Amino acid sequence: MTAADPVEPTPEPKPDSEPDLSPAAEALAELPASAIPEPPAADIEAEVTERDVVLRFGDRRWRIRGLRKNTSFDVLKVNLLVSRGEALHVDSFDLYSAKHRQAFARLAAAELELEDSVVIDHPYGAIRGST
Repeated sequence: MTAADPVEPTPEPKPDSEPDLSPAAEALAELPASAIPEPPAADIEAEVTERDVVLRFGDRRWRIRGLRKNTSFDVLKVNLLVSRGEALHVDSFDLYSAKHRQAFARLAAAELELEDSVVIDHPYGAIRGST
């Protein structure tokens, strides 16, 4: 191309024409937009009092104390009790500490006579267990 060659302008897209979309983009374009996603359905029975929170998951009962004493973002020290029938395990520890959560889960599984350990998922602190 030399300086004397004329340059053809790029054609402007027509405002009323729709852009060509791939099949995946077309499928996404049909989905309704939502600024806030729907929360997951939770089937959790919870009792909240001034002193503690009690949650029930299947045959397990969890009692959490000390939440109001945590005034820093660096520590989440609680007193956590889990029971199953007559068996129970209780301990006070920092939920932010993976080592402490794992120790609690291992000891609770032994006390409650579970094959699998009781799991406390970080970072949300969701408490689950499997038998």
